[in-house]
Amino acid sequence: MDGRDPLELEVDLGEPAIETESLVASGASQRRPLLALVVAVLLGLIGWQFMTGGGATVEGEIRENGETNGGEPDNGDAGVNDEGLAVDPPIELDRPNIGDAEVGASPPIPGPEYSVAEDLPEVPGADGLGGSEGEAPSDSVPTFPLFPDRPGLTLAFANPDGEVLLLNADDGTMSVMPASELAPGTGGSSSVSHIERIDDTLVVQEMSGYFGYPLDGGVKVDYGHADDLVVTPDLVVMLDYPDAPGELLSLRGFLPDGRGDFDWVEAPRNDVWLNDTGVISAPDGTYIFNGSGFERISAHQVSAMGENHRLEVRCDAVLDCTDHRVDLISGRAETVNAPYSQWWGGQGLSPDGQWLNFTDWSGGLGGRPELVVADLRTGEQTRLAYASENEDGPALPVWDSSSRYSAVASDNGSSLSVFDATANSVRIVGADELGLAFRLGSFVFLDPGEV
Repeated sequence: MDGRDPLELEVDLGEPAIETESLVASGASQRRPLLALVVAVLLGLIGWQFMTGGGATVEGEIRENGETNGGEPDNGDAGVNDEGLAVDPPIELDRPNIGDAEVGASPPIPGPEYSVAEDLPEVPGADGLGGSEGEAPSDSVPTFPLFPDRPGLTLAFANPDGEVLLLNADDGTMSVMPASELAPGTGGSSSVSHIERIDDTLVVQEMSGYFGYPLDGGVKVDYGHADDLVVTPDLVVMLDYPDAPGELLSLRGFLPDGRGDFDWVEAPRNDVWLNDTGVISAPDGTYIFNGSGFERISAHQVSAMGENHRLEVRCDAVLDCTDHRVDLISGRAETVNAPYSQWWGGQGLSPDGQWLNFTDWSGGLGGRPELVVADLRTGEQTRLAYASENEDGPALPVWDSSSRYSAVASDNGSSLSVFDATANSVRIVGADELGLAFRLGSFVFLDPGEV
């Protein structure tokens, strides 16, 4: 008619398909039989309705509860409406069982079930820490040994009750340092206990004060109670913070074994600042507390301290500043490639002086401060974990004596970030994988044979 190809149909009756005529060409000859067939079907339906006892029906909305829009529910029995006309029993709709799904919606498709943990450990890459974005930890990497190339290392933690737990980093076995073991029924603390090391003594903060546990199994040392405690290269220093503006910071030092006739000493001025390693910064230089007074160790601002080095910010007359690493034995100073100096923030050096741990307060990911390790040779930085904004959070990352591995707890205490200096990589290990049932806080490395 208009040049278009006629529509062709193919009917499958279980026999070889027969190609029909074009509907356009044969429509006139097929209309009458088709009309007769429709009429026959309608008559059959009407006859079936009367044969099954149905009468005239009332038009209305059919509802699943057996109501129509013309009356009350009939509980499944035939009845009459207000006009005296017979009403059919309600029609039971054959709907699939879709539970609480919306009527008319497709039934839910079965699929795998997932469970969500309330406090998941941080995953490398999931928040930009310790890997590229989206990188998941490999299931093929076993938890132990934690430090494959440094066999024999032990991590010492303090649980909330102040007991010192010794974790074998090779096989994950755990033991309690005998001197710290509590009598049955005397535990129950929920706070985070902190642990530090000075010489051969582990210093632990407990609810009732600060205590020392010698690694050789000696007698437990009671340092007493104070607002805070720091460990200098030679002393355990107790701090008493001012109670009112204008008052001065007070300090009292103890030798690691608790000996010493040191009294409380006030700081010489109220604009000094004491960091986590006992270094006091003042406008005219940097001092360290020696138990009876304050010893000036540099005319410059010291931004970080380590076992064998310190990092100084040296500025000229026009305030052009550079970072210098100073050897504590020889006094030799050399310029290093340090990141932007934040001398007022917690920072620390690895034993070999190559790596600088510091807190990046610039916001970083999600606006939270981050713990970062920087290579002082190249300036390259690696992010380890979020820094804690709570006073009971983890301390700076700690290093093993070889400067190969560093570790730090995450800010919520759910995981441990392990930095491998040789591979320049970070591995995240959940606290539950370590067998620890409490929030991680601070901890220290113990070398082979020390326990």
